[in-house]
Amino acid sequence: MPLSQNSTAELQKISHHKLHSLGQSCISLLEVALKASQQADHERDSIIRLILDEKTDFTLISAELSRIAREQMIKTRDLITAHLHAKHRVALTRKIMADLSRQCLSGKGISGAILGSMSTG
Repeated sequence: MPLSQNSTAELQKISHHKLHSLGQSCISLLEVALKASQQADHERDSIIRLILDEKTDFTLISAELSRIAREQMIKTRDLITAHLHAKHRVALTRKIMADLSRQCLSGKGISGAILGSMSTG
């Protein structure tokens, strides 16, 4: 059969083939767009998880640093107290004893306060 006699059928076959090919191309493009969208969603979810993990890590690290700082503060306080006692205890004890002796002798110490309250009362 010559092409001119069967032109309508051939034109329909060509149109059908072109439409089918165009449909397949559209489906392929849509599949690529879907995969890209799913990848973007996955990456966004990964970033959100990473941010939340970092926030959790920050909270944990902050709490741990606070605990370490408190422990070091207590140790430092104890070391300073021990150092002051070792270096200055004898001198401070002598000074306090000398001050108390002077106050007692001058009547301004505890006994002076007791005697003063007895004489006014």
